[in-house]
Amino acid sequence: MEFMSAHNRVYIIDEEKLGRYLKSQGFQAIDRFVRAAGNGDLRRGMSRFLTQELRVTQARLQEVAEMVSSCHIDGGGSDMSEFRPFVRDGFGRVCVPGTSIKGIFRTAAIYGILKGDTLKKDRSEEQVQNKVSQLARSGGGKELKKESLSQEILQERLLQSFKIPNAKQPQNRDLLRCLKVRDAYPLEGTCKTRVVKIDFLSKKKTGDFYWSRQKKWDHAAGASVDMDKPLSIWVEALVAGIFETEVIWDRQLFEVFRGENREYSTWPLTGLEDLYRSASGMCQDIIRHERDFFTGGGEAAGKSLQSWYRSLKGDFLRIGFGSGMLGTTVNLLWNEKLRQRIRNECGHPRQDDPAPKSRRVWMCGPSAWRPMGWVRIIGPDESLDALINQEKHQSETPEASAVSPAAAGGGRNISRPTVAPPAEPKPNVKALMDQARSIPIDDRMNLERLVERLDELEPKDARAVAEILEQRLIEAGRWKKHPLMSDIKMFLDV
Repeated sequence: MEFMSAHNRVYIIDEEKLGRYLKSQGFQAIDRFVRAAGNGDLRRGMSRFLTQELRVTQARLQEVAEMVSSCHIDGGGSDMSEFRPFVRDGFGRVCVPGTSIKGIFRTAAIYGILKGDTLKKDRSEEQVQNKVSQLARSGGGKELKKESLSQEILQERLLQSFKIPNAKQPQNRDLLRCLKVRDAYPLEGTCKTRVVKIDFLSKKKTGDFYWSRQKKWDHAAGASVDMDKPLSIWVEALVAGIFETEVIWDRQLFEVFRGENREYSTWPLTGLEDLYRSASGMCQDIIRHERDFFTGGGEAAGKSLQSWYRSLKGDFLRIGFGSGMLGTTVNLLWNEKLRQRIRNECGHPRQDDPAPKSRRVWMCGPSAWRPMGWVRIIGPDESLDALINQEKHQSETPEASAVSPAAAGGGRNISRPTVAPPAEPKPNVKALMDQARSIPIDDRMNLERLVERLDELEPKDARAVAEILEQRLIEAGRWKKHPLMSDIKMFLDV
């Protein structure tokens, strides 16, 4: 009921428009719609309902789709039952949340610290080995196990072990409190999304590739068995775009860290250049690993993807859905056996198959496949105007953008006025308190943006806003499990 696919487009259904259209067709149409919703027929798709129940011809289907929808996205297919939309802000604009970008830098910072210090890396690897063995014995949920590995061994010991006045919780002592990242928005005219079909290319321990299949539980065998259908999902993916963000290192707060921890003669991070260097180094390691991974037989997709990785030039980040284990953890630093143990214990058990063994890929053309999640950081020696013109051309011909080495970028050392949403003015305490009272509890993106702005307030003012958020989340029964709880508590503990 939320979307329909017709003529190589996905239309997002607007309930009011749909209601008006059904009313215009008479009460019999409304009755048929209600009956279809009740007996589950609508699960087969809105297009099927319109053509079979309301007798809309294929020639008029697109016209009707435009009448009942709020917007449309290119792509999609008749076999879609659902799709994952791209992230948008509260105004419906495509964006990459600053929290997601900061998450990349957090992982990269830990990766850089360990890679640059063999003693720390070896000690951490041994601790991870022991922790995985402990988790295997204790049982429990997979998400809790993953969080335990990351939080206790890596984040608390490498980034959250510093002294800060009145900081009681580890997150209050986090060195990356000095890092602030704004949401990234596309430069005008460069953004193109498309609903594409993502398949799962897997590799056996023998080195051969195969396409993963959907599974079902076989009661007789007592195990999951492959079905005839390929394992695939539909996603709204960014196929072209140049994005601009603002990345800030708070030097004043960093000096507080340095002043309270004078026993440290060297620091793991001192500013943005350290972060860029760690992120670039981690991604180059992943690129080399992926080139090696796609050496094998059985499927032409492997050669296509290896060729694509060989074509990459420049500084890259990997972000979002499809990044996989290697893009969101430091597991590439560990030996293959340990990666397998972590995967088998915290994910889907695959015994001694490669870890990870599957990649989410898009068939973008005849004999051409692409991975997901790669973005290029634009350096000071590149012409941004030339890239904008190139992306505008590729937005008009998405097949061209699909085969370009990389699609999106975030600005670095570029002297250029912002053409995405203008910079937000210095926050007004009363306005932020009003926002804290009015933002829907489920609107996570705008809640994150509000919490980010608290860093710009005086401590007592930030605490006042944080108290409002805390009280609302407590009243809604969401406080203890809310993903922003630790961020809000940082301002409550000041």
